[in-house]
Amino acid sequence: MRSLLARLVLAGLVGAAAAGCGSTGSSQQFGALPNGNGGGGAPYTGNPTSTTTAAPFSIKPILIDSGYEFAATPAPSASPAPTPAFVYKGALGTTVTDVQATAQPAPDVLPSSAPSGSPAYPAGVGSHLLTFSGGGIPQVAFALQKTVPDLVYNANSKAPTGSPPAYYDFSTIVLHLAYAPSTATPPGTLSSVAVEITGSDAAGTFDVRVTCSGTPGTAPAFAALTCAKFPALNAVSNTTGPNPLLPGSLLGYDPVAAFAPKFNIVFNYAAPVPATSTGNVVYVSDIYATQ
Repeated sequence: MRSLLARLVLAGLVGAAAAGCGSTGSSQQFGALPNGNGGGGAPYTGNPTSTTTAAPFSIKPILIDSGYEFAATPAPSASPAPTPAFVYKGALGTTVTDVQATAQPAPDVLPSSAPSGSPAYPAGVGSHLLTFSGGGIPQVAFALQKTVPDLVYNANSKAPTGSPPAYYDFSTIVLHLAYAPSTATPPGTLSSVAVEITGSDAAGTFDVRVTCSGTPGTAPAFAALTCAKFPALNAVSNTTGPNPLLPGSLLGYDPVAAFAPKFNIVFNYAAPVPATSTGNVVYVSDIYATQ
């Protein structure tokens, strides 16, 4: 099997790893699609009016996390080795270590209903290998240390003069996970998985969590989970859900105005996970948002 770096070189991704991971570390333009589109509004050639909805499968999915931890340069093989830039850290008392791994899921395939020529689902390069211990509460949270592109797209980049473009939320978050709980001190029953977006704009902070369907695969075998659409503009923040990452956040989630939003994965357990539950393993790769 080729090394991860060799496969990156062959794929031409070493020099574009930052773009492949979906962020340059700064706030993106509205509807930015950095995974291959070079940023800016998503292209659409339909009827150029501000009320046109893009045809199904016409908007390229946006890659949030490719499983590749490093910035474009220097490469992981450099000496001295670079510090990983895009890693997960623990939140809510969780302790996490994150190292680069080569295990990755099989690429997702478009359904037969997708028209010919539709943008393919993105595929990552490697994965994060997370080893964690509990924080004494029923949640375990993994916070991705990079800015997530705005999870909206502009389907009307050719809108007539004076007609504002319309922005649409990406409807589904897909994440690929593989999980192996510790056998020495088990963390307990994993009841659900959620994704949470935290961030701020000029008015304050927001915190929004949505639940995912499906369960992680048994490590190192991945399974795909699909998560509900994030709330629309100015929806109520996660002030009533269990253990929000930003307690007391009152600002409604605004995917257009939000500055430097952060992506988080939350494991919900049936009972508190003790700090003595160490050695739990999760592989994370190929997280993307779809139209």
